[in-house]
Amino acid sequence: MRRISTAALVLLSVSSVYSWETDNFTYRRKILRASDAEKKQNLYALNDETNRRIEEAIKGYNKMGVNCNEDLKLLTKKEKNMWGERKMPKIHSQIKSVLGGTIFGAMETWSEKSDKVTKYGDGNYIYGSDFLSNFYDLQTAFNLNGHVVGPDKLGHFVDQGFELYQELLSEDDMKKGFDKAMVHSNKMEDSYYGLDASGVKSYGDMSANYSGLKFWYNLYGKDNSYLKCDKKSGKISMNRDFDWSEFADDTWDQGINCSAFEATPNPYKHGQYRSRKNLYSTEMDEGLKEYLAKVDKTLKCPDDLGRCQEISKQPCSKFYVSPKCLFAANTKLTCPLNDFDKLLAVEDKKGYKYNRKPSSGTKTSGSTNVR
Repeated sequence: MRRISTAALVLLSVSSVYSWETDNFTYRRKILRASDAEKKQNLYALNDETNRRIEEAIKGYNKMGVNCNEDLKLLTKKEKNMWGERKMPKIHSQIKSVLGGTIFGAMETWSEKSDKVTKYGDGNYIYGSDFLSNFYDLQTAFNLNGHVVGPDKLGHFVDQGFELYQELLSEDDMKKGFDKAMVHSNKMEDSYYGLDASGVKSYGDMSANYSGLKFWYNLYGKDNSYLKCDKKSGKISMNRDFDWSEFADDTWDQGINCSAFEATPNPYKHGQYRSRKNLYSTEMDEGLKEYLAKVDKTLKCPDDLGRCQEISKQPCSKFYVSPKCLFAANTKLTCPLNDFDKLLAVEDKKGYKYNRKPSSGTKTSGSTNVR
């Protein structure tokens, strides 16, 4: 049986049941068959709430009287806070405070509780561990832009993505900062956010971390940044709307980007995995296979090899895509670190526009009422 860390036991003692992982399997077929209307409603509801919160953060920031021209200079400095972390501009902290959190992120909690997002799940623990099932149930899952994801991905995106961004900027040589960020992401899943807490090392979580890094990297000062700073007034305003469809993909889906139940080498290497792959057949892995056989004999992980092959082609996939997926796809892996603006760029899909009328985003341009 897996050792549970002291920190995890303390957290477990706070609540009789914790939901740190998502069930991407039990209702998988139904979620993937979601109607276009349901998919649009889920996406636009999340987009509306996220943009509403970002604008709320901007409004509060501008009322503080902070000059953004001075505040944003912190992005080029190497100052550290009292905890030894990279000191970030106040606008970053403001946005993180309305989207993220300490243990559970604000958007994660909102999506889990809101009836504006259609979710599926019964909370049952599916990994075959009688001990852990006493403490953990699983979050529901929903269709986000055609992908099966859970609310936890939104929390990882905001909070752990922010941590990776701090690591990226912690070194004068950004390549070293990137390496530190990837080590940190893996270490979190090998310990307190993964194996030591729930017994699951989620590559879907690691991918959401990486997507969050992209968001924070593009928040300001890049082509198509989300924010702009007025040189005269020193005020922040939105430059373009936030859209979850620009980030969520199959790497967030733990039915494609399979989880592990033991610490795995990172970054992934074909030869290293080939010589050790039998080590990754664990009690929890076998428990999941038994559960899937009962639910739907066609279910397995990865559930779609073709999608595995596609996500394996993503730059730097060796850091956040499951060894099972990468090994099955057998694709040449690349991670070009010569141009971070290109590597971490976010495509502006221009398919969504936030409605800034008094409805507070409950109605979206070009959509039906998603309330």
